[in-house]
Amino acid sequence: MTSKQLLSLFLIAFISINLYSNEEVCAAKKIQTMKASFPAAKISGYSVVVFDVGMNGNIKKPKVIVSKCLLKNKKTNSREFQDCGIFKYESINAAKFIKYSKPTNSNGMPCELKNQKHEYTFLYDRENDLKFFEERSD
Repeated sequence: MTSKQLLSLFLIAFISINLYSNEEVCAAKKIQTMKASFPAAKISGYSVVVFDVGMNGNIKKPKVIVSKCLLKNKKTNSREFQDCGIFKYESINAAKFIKYSKPTNSNGMPCELKNQKHEYTFLYDRENDLKFFEERSD
């Protein structure tokens, strides 16, 4: 490797390290959640909501990215989580009430958090269904 190539490699590494170290971290603390209402269906399951947190601590653009029901598999006669949309409406409504402290970056300046997640659990038959939630691996 020539000295010119070595110098170029060194400069690229130096600039990359400086860009990475100057990256500011935005953080806030979740200060309020609301329990989701149970849907009309008599079924257990869960949902995951993703959203952004604005500079005032309120959430923006809540969206359900996962909604699973605990259903019986007819082939194996066992119960497993399967995609369903039953919990989406209640999850979005409850997520609208999530509050965060005002997000700040490492310099103390206001910022916005992106892609935060909150999971809602819906247990219809707690005694029989809780073990499936504890064994879940996703």
